[in-house]
Amino acid sequence: MGKHFEEEELWYLLYSLCSSARDFSRIDSKIGDVRPYNIFINEEGQIKIANLHSWPYERTNFDKTAFEKQLTYLSPEEMRLISKGNHDNTTNKVTSESFSIGLTLLQSGLLFNAKELYSVEHYTIDL
Repeated sequence: MGKHFEEEELWYLLYSLCSSARDFSRIDSKIGDVRPYNIFINEEGQIKIANLHSWPYERTNFDKTAFEKQLTYLSPEEMRLISKGNHDNTTNKVTSESFSIGLTLLQSGLLFNAKELYSVEHYTIDL
């Protein structure tokens, strides 16, 4: 914990996340809940991402925040829907997932806690 990634490791992580997101977008879906907590890297550097098809009863980040009040990496558009009481995610899945991927890479590269950007109680993003 606290060890910085090498640049090529971050590029590989980005490639893996984008490739997985592309596969899910082909079936009009999201990976689910993209954030460092749900990404696993083994000693050989293989990356596994917890997703809607790999974990029983796994939900998307939108559903976890809207229905379970969990802190996840939601895009500003998704947070806006939830703040208005709309629990039907009508945002663009590709751009919303891209936001989660970007925030995950930012957290991985800078080793900061991206949760600090969110205020769950009020469903706002402090940017």
